[in-house]
Amino acid sequence: MEECHITRQTFYYHFEGIPEMLRWMLENDLEILMEQCLAQKDEESALLGILHGWTSEDTKNIDEIVHNICMIQQGKIRPFE
Repeated sequence: MEECHITRQTFYYHFEGIPEMLRWMLENDLEILMEQCLAQKDEESALLGILHGWTSEDTKNIDEIVHNICMIQQGKIRPFE
């Protein structure tokens, strides 16, 4: 919050907690990624675009990423709310 120059009250106005904020961040990044993939001419270009954008931070967060994908597939969370 200090880095963003916001108060706790402002944070909790937008998010119920840190897990919700992280979910929002993943969904937002996923939405942007999907738009970029759909703009590609073929599946191979889309896949290469995904892999090109993969970061070391994504590698650190792979468990959370896979967990969220499973939760979306099971209908326990919605991908874009």
